[in-house]
Amino acid sequence: MDSWVKVFMIFEKYEGGPLLAISYLVADEKPREGIIIDAAQGAAEALSEFVNKNKLEILYLINTHGHWDHIQDNNEIKKAFGCRIACHRLDAEWLEKPNAYFALPMKIEPSKPDKHLEDNGILKIGNLEFRILHTPGHTQGSICLYLERQKMLFTGDVLFAGTYGRVDFPKSDPKKMRETLKRLSMLPPETKVYPGHGGSTTIGDEKWLMRL
Repeated sequence: MDSWVKVFMIFEKYEGGPLLAISYLVADEKPREGIIIDAAQGAAEALSEFVNKNKLEILYLINTHGHWDHIQDNNEIKKAFGCRIACHRLDAEWLEKPNAYFALPMKIEPSKPDKHLEDNGILKIGNLEFRILHTPGHTQGSICLYLERQKMLFTGDVLFAGTYGRVDFPKSDPKKMRETLKRLSMLPPETKVYPGHGGSTTIGDEKWLMRL
């Protein structure tokens, strides 16, 4: 992106489902194009009014990982906004077989990714450039989305305020999580972190990362 291009960003979030997962909507104001990050239960209905009011075109639903609470509204979001579903290829199985690894009190409908995201790939949405960071540990295919110019990082269940994602689930890997957190610790300290649950933080505020 040319250095003179100034991006005016539209930002909205929704928290829902039994585990209070967060869906983020991020869009470039000028072409009115955006993405939704993660699909908490009820997100399609909750975000529809905002999308329509702002005349937005949602191009992608990005799943930061395939755990059920982040993919509950995959099909509903795709149907509501006509967008494509994208995730890392190593977590595609979780979308296609969402009930395989957890004894859930409800049935999650399978969904299918239309696009696989790879480490260091760039997803351009208008003038926004989302860098894909493959950040395994919580799941094999966990990813973070990094807006370098805006100093924003969407971390799913990898990094939270004061802690990190669980590594005792099927296909979790504590060693890879440690490597992932070391990688994230190298980002600029002013980088704002938007996790999949709870409040936001910054890389600099998570001083424990530097001790890994």
